[in-house]
Amino acid sequence: MASITSNSMESDDDYIPPVKLKKTTNEEDHNDLYCFECHVEGDVICCDSCPRVYHPKCLGLTTLPDGDWTCPECKIFQAPPNIKVPSINEFHTMLKYALRRMKSHPQSTPFMQPVDPKQVPEYLDYIIHPMDLETIEKNVDLKKYTSTDAFIADVKWIIHNSQSKFTTVARALIKIARHEMTEIEICAECYLRSAQPLIPDWFAEPCRIPHTLCWAKMKGYQSWPAKVLRIVNDEVDVRFFGQHDRAWVSINNCFVLSKEYPGSEKKKSNNNFERSLTELQAHIDRLKTFYGSFTYAPPQTPLSKTKPFKFVPIID
Repeated sequence: MASITSNSMESDDDYIPPVKLKKTTNEEDHNDLYCFECHVEGDVICCDSCPRVYHPKCLGLTTLPDGDWTCPECKIFQAPPNIKVPSINEFHTMLKYALRRMKSHPQSTPFMQPVDPKQVPEYLDYIIHPMDLETIEKNVDLKKYTSTDAFIADVKWIIHNSQSKFTTVARALIKIARHEMTEIEICAECYLRSAQPLIPDWFAEPCRIPHTLCWAKMKGYQSWPAKVLRIVNDEVDVRFFGQHDRAWVSINNCFVLSKEYPGSEKKKSNNNFERSLTELQAHIDRLKTFYGSFTYAPPQTPLSKTKPFKFVPIID
């Protein structure tokens, strides 16, 4: 049966990693003493594959598992990749871009490099698994991560290890990391191209599975050509041609791309709109080149949540 370590319990209402005034290692099994989920002490279940420990209640467990136990984060590392990427090299290039954005946070300095044990001799007595952005970058270079979840699993150590005065910054870094990983999961190809400034026409390039195209109308604006990135409930995450702005638009205000301008509203031409149409046409031309043909939808075709319109033969 999985082992349990018992320690005093503190309130986890504010979800703030405590100032660790006692050694965090269990001398018998070398596991942490602080729950990896809520970061406080208590009766914890120990992972047999890593130093992480958890309160059973934090995992929704009512009984202890039999035999050796593997924690959720280790299972992430053992799981197959959770997204389809062109290549493992390109995936780790994307992770480097994500790290660059994390490092750009104005207060990220305390987390840039490992803590120097010469300056803080007892650091490793209190922190069982040090983590910092330089270490994560080395792991990226070694191609350690096979999924976005695995990357986040290591980033989580930063907040788990942080003292309360750095918690706000640690949370901000995790928020950036999660945002970047979500963007990769939505479309890895778009993410990779958008992060490469030397490709000015990146948005016109089709992805291997082309995005649905639509006319999307935001309140106060005219209908605008856009790529559909995802649909959640009745909201559509779109990225507009032209200036590449992102927005959530009601599905009722989106129509599959037709050659005709949608609705009864009058089309208002201006430089930004004309630029968007030019980029849209460049995208369509490349779709024709890659797939042999392109089919516009009939006017006022509603956007479907389950069955994408077949612009090109590859779309089922």
